[in-house]
Amino acid sequence: MSLLPGLQVVLIARLVDSVSTGDSSALTTWMISVAICVGATEPLSQAVRALGYQIVSRARANLHGDLVHAVAGMPPSMLRQPETVDRVQSVKDAIPMHTGYLFLNLLLALQGIIGAIGVCVAVFTFNLLSGLLVLLAALPVYMASSYLNRVQDRMDAPLAALSRRAGYLETLLTHQRSATELNSLGAGQRVAAWTAAQYHRVADFERRLLRPLLKAQILAGVVTGALIAAALLVLVTQQVTAGAAAGVVAALAGAGAIRSAGFSLGSIAEASPRVGRHLQLLKDAPAPAPQREAPTVQKVEVVDLRFSYNETSPPALDGVSFSARRGEMVALVGPNGAGKTTAVNCLIGALDLDSGGVFIDGQDAAQLDEAERLAVFGALSQEFGRFELQVRDAVGLGQPARSLSDDDITDALKKAQVADVVASMTSGLDTQLGDQWEGGVGISGGQWQRMALARIYARNAPVWILDEPTSAIDAEAEYEVFARLHQTRADRITIVVSHRAWTLQAMDRVYVFDKGSIVESGTFDELVAAGGRFNALFRSQMATNTSS
Repeated sequence: MSLLPGLQVVLIARLVDSVSTGDSSALTTWMISVAICVGATEPLSQAVRALGYQIVSRARANLHGDLVHAVAGMPPSMLRQPETVDRVQSVKDAIPMHTGYLFLNLLLALQGIIGAIGVCVAVFTFNLLSGLLVLLAALPVYMASSYLNRVQDRMDAPLAALSRRAGYLETLLTHQRSATELNSLGAGQRVAAWTAAQYHRVADFERRLLRPLLKAQILAGVVTGALIAAALLVLVTQQVTAGAAAGVVAALAGAGAIRSAGFSLGSIAEASPRVGRHLQLLKDAPAPAPQREAPTVQKVEVVDLRFSYNETSPPALDGVSFSARRGEMVALVGPNGAGKTTAVNCLIGALDLDSGGVFIDGQDAAQLDEAERLAVFGALSQEFGRFELQVRDAVGLGQPARSLSDDDITDALKKAQVADVVASMTSGLDTQLGDQWEGGVGISGGQWQRMALARIYARNAPVWILDEPTSAIDAEAEYEVFARLHQTRADRITIVVSHRAWTLQAMDRVYVFDKGSIVESGTFDELVAAGGRFNALFRSQMATNTSS
């Protein structure tokens, strides 16, 4: 395909010369040759186009695969950083529009360069100066694309932040659960207006990029046309043969190869910063560290934790200390914003401490790598994942160290009080969760929460952290869940964050948080008898339980 433009120039020149000389035998030969060359152009073009689709498709698949594996290797502490999220979004956005086309553009650039060289060599045979002018015609498009590249590179980071916001708002209206809630509240149109407005902000931002692009491309087109016109003018003024003039006319028709070379080279230059960011993200992502099952832990101790989210706000944790031993269940309680969740995130290593320490069997947890530390914990947060997968996969995600048998998964479901629900489903463990999928089954919020709890049972970590593990579950099921937790607690440490008084009665110790500090600790009965902050927090609940 790359050789056809130059070959056409030569063949058409020979054809015209044979007409001028009246050589019928040569005329037939060159006419057939031109016909074959022209006839081959279209099927070859279609083949190149079809191969191009395959190249882009495979490149995108590889790039997306590299990206998700890089993100999957990032520790929670890294994923909590907004700049990491924006970098990932920028790389993700570039794949379908720019980076995914890079390999194809490399091939097209090679094709264009070979084609341009062929055309130039053909014109060189007629006139050296004309050949040089045709060769120079490839430069303006390349320079225009390079200029665009510099402009766009400066705009990529803010554009990624705008696009991420627009994508989030759109997801609210395209994800079944959130869309159903919004529309039931009559708020769908409001969110739709926000989404449309945000996409218009993205479009306005991109328009700033398109203005210099338009000017650069118009200027490049004018210069390219002038150079090719000059090449033709040189041949005309120097009285070349009719065949040579026809060859230059053919070169003008083949100037697409020259423009293609310039455009493809410019596209490569344009994509290079994005490729650099993609490669840098892959380089910065830690090497995957597969989790393994952690050994038994006898004691976890938090000593004098201090943490602030920023320098201007008061400390979220101020001298927090607590401990728990194997077989114990301890609770962290307090009003919203008291520091409980922050303490949990510091415990598992998702936040970097200002001072203080976390010790696992006497070893400073900061000395463990993040994968080792995370393997110690099985954490269930209030914002538990509703993974709309097959049941066996949704539960099996809890155990990354090994594959779980059906018996293992069923046992975890039983302990989480959700096995009966799964047994009633037609496909059992193979049931697709989520009624937005074909053949999928919708389940209640409480059943989703128990499915998340089943993942924690499947994980079988030595330290469990359960943040409101029954917030979406009815009272009867909640009693059964906590009863099972008490029955199975002997081989682990269990730390529970709870706002329900009755769940605290069987705890070995309760730590009461207030304004980033622990203000009380003791058993449920001791704290009630003390009449302090704990009693004030749960007085209304205990009065209700007593009256009923």
